[in-house]
Amino acid sequence: MNQSLSNLNALPVIETVLSAAPPTAGVRPAIDSSGEAEGWQAIERQIIAWAPASGEPDARLDEDGYLLPSGKAAAAALKIVARLREAGVAIPLRSGQTANGGVNFEWRRGTSTERLTVNARGEAELAKFKNSKLVSRTSVTLG
Repeated sequence: MNQSLSNLNALPVIETVLSAAPPTAGVRPAIDSSGEAEGWQAIERQIIAWAPASGEPDARLDEDGYLLPSGKAAAAALKIVARLREAGVAIPLRSGQTANGGVNFEWRRGTSTERLTVNARGEAELAKFKNSKLVSRTSVTLG
């Protein structure tokens, strides 16, 4: 079962990653099993595959005609992945590209869902849902 971000007080961890501040003490690292490590590595590989190669334009389309994640979105998403992995946050239930050049991560627990979205500009937002209804949206401070 995935742990919610708010239960782990991980929002400060995400903000720390993006602002390049010292690590937050509020999140205790968990022992990383090989399955967790492999899961996070798979997410990293996918984000790297979406990122534009050197010399490639930032605005590129996938086979369905949607914008692939921009270089800024991919860089911010990779930083977030690395920090959440280090903090012992469970692998997201879902991760994927948005239709407009960003990256989404989603965790669920019971009837609660938390979605962390990095947009094409590399800006992040955490949205919380209860019974599929939006409860809150929090911008994650970028450094």
